[in-house]
Amino acid sequence: MDLLQSARGAREPARSMWGGEFPDVLRDLPEGLVHLGWIDGRAMGTFVLRWSDEQVWGPCDGQGGYLHRLAAHPDAAGRGLGRQLVDVAGELTASQGRRWLRLDCQLDNRRLRA
Repeated sequence: MDLLQSARGAREPARSMWGGEFPDVLRDLPEGLVHLGWIDGRAMGTFVLRWSDEQVWGPCDGQGGYLHRLAAHPDAAGRGLGRQLVDVAGELTASQGRRWLRLDCQLDNRRLRA
């Protein structure tokens, strides 16, 4: 949770679509949907990969992986960790025989969309 709090705190703009708590991440932990990226033995990035997301994407077609809570610690900035996490999510999605990796983000999050 500290990793998500750090990433949220470094966002631009300061407000977050995530709010201040992450109950969905706690729910996803026992299901094995939360993944970590490590640098020098330290968890520096994370994402949640789900197999459906009807709330955002509509009915599941069985062809997608849905990437949520993509976050990197500010100390990992400029090291390519975000790209690596997306690549891993894509590989996991393909390993399940799915064709799409879907990521939604806040429109005004220029750093994520760069």
